[in-house]
Parts: sequence; structure tokens; C-alpha cells
Amino acid sequence: VLRNICFFIHAGEKIAIVGKNGSGKTTLLHLLMGLYYPTEGEILINGKMLSREEYPLYRSKFAAFFQGMKPLETTVAENVALDTDVNLERVCKALQKTNCEELFPQAENTMIGVQFDPTGLILSGGECQRLMLAQCFYSNKLMLIMDEPSSVLDPVAERDFNQRVSE
Repeated sequence: VLRNICFFIHAGEKIAIVGKNGSGKTTLLHLLMGLYYPTEGEILINGKMLSREEYPLYRSKFAAFFQGMKPLETTVAENVALDTDVNLERVCKALQKTNCEELFPQAENTMIGVQFDPTGLILSGGECQRLMLAQCFYSNKLMLIMDEPSSVLDPVAERDFNQRVSE
């Protein structure tokens, strides 16, 4: 589907890739993040094509938020940090950025899901998306890639979400 694509992304830019379902938007994101290797053409970073050995370091610079991501059945804090070694202050800041701090006032003790704790929380689609975005903010990576991050949010929540991401 992707043919003759040529564009530049400069530091600090916010871009949107828009198209019909199946037009290759997600594939393009995966190529840009180095999750796929191009079968034709090339992707240049600062004018240089990456070798396969350089891809792991390149990938480590991205925080990604993909449609359909789901939290792990563990604490809110461990979900945000994606680790059991949690910086609680950073977790709280990430939750504030996604307007989740009121949902999870005890992030270090609040369990997600009921598989391991019958009192764990069952999250709505919008709450899951906001929690997954908090992971991106916690990671503090150089680049943030989002693939339909607000697909299950209501219009008011989507406006708030877009404002927070823009900040």
C-alpha cells in the first residue's frame, strides 16, 4: 500500500498521519519506529540510513501508544512504570498528565484486574487508554508515537486528552 512516500520530520514537530482504514498508517509508524525494516527504499535519520545493529538503540528512543493496548494485571504504579521498581513521584506526575490521579489515588496499592485480586479494578476503555498514555509520559522518551489513542474516548474526554498530549 505504501508507495512513493517522502517526508521530513523535524525535532519538536507534531504531525498526524491520516488516511482510510488499511491505507498503511500503522505500517508506516512501525517502519518509522524501526519495528519493521523497509523491504524497499530507505528511512534516513539525520541524513543517514541506520544499520540493523543501530536499530535497538534507535527503538529505545520511542514511547508508543497503540490502539488496543491493555494494562497488565498488577498495580497501577507497576503498569505505569512497566517495572516493579517504581518511582512513585514520577508515576503520580504521569497520572496527573493523563487526568488519572483521581481514579487511582493509591497507585502503589491499587490492582488492575481481578485475576490475582478479587478487589482489583475493571477499567473502561477510556480509563485503559489514559493509563496506557501515562506509561508514555512516565518513560520520558525522546519521541511519542500514538496510533489512534483516543478511539474509545467520548468527545469531552478526547478534547481533554488532546490538550494534555499537546502540553
